[in-house]
Amino acid sequence: MMKQRWYDGTMMKQRWYDGTMVKQRWYDGETTMDLIHHTEMKPEKPYNFSWIIDNQLAGMGYPSEYSNLLYLYNKDITCIVALLDSRTSTAEQFREFTTLGLNVREFSPPTLEQIHTGIEFIENCIADNKSVAVHCAHGIGRTGTLLACYLAKKHHITGDEAIAMLREMRPYSVETSEQEDVVRTYASRVVQ
Repeated sequence: MMKQRWYDGTMMKQRWYDGTMVKQRWYDGETTMDLIHHTEMKPEKPYNFSWIIDNQLAGMGYPSEYSNLLYLYNKDITCIVALLDSRTSTAEQFREFTTLGLNVREFSPPTLEQIHTGIEFIENCIADNKSVAVHCAHGIGRTGTLLACYLAKKHHITGDEAIAMLREMRPYSVETSEQEDVVRTYASRVVQ
């Protein structure tokens, strides 16, 4: 399948050829589209996708294709936390998803305030019986940091225990010593 993406100054546009016809979509930063109407695509699992809590909370890399979002939607994931440095989450284009964007540089930890905001969003979504996916670029460092903090709070465990628990499910999560330190600091404040 040949794909072409470009920005014309006002709208992000995408055009592709699926073997039978040319299809096109656009995103102007304000207008949302309906993903559900694009069922001609085959759902594809996002890079590094896995459940942390079955059917409630998942981690993954950046869902770069519309087919990734269709996969999430088919798994009843309608809430997305995006830990990105400059990009916005692809999910923001579609009204089926509720997204929380937190601006975090790659290989850096989220701030304690961002962690609190992210965990509050996750807890509220789960309380409303909505499934949540957390992502950054590859779903390892920033994603792992937020997920480990969530586990520390949920299970009342130390930061090191939360990191170990997460790494059993998602190896290599929480990449840097700074990210590990933030998990320890967060856990020490919420687990008393």
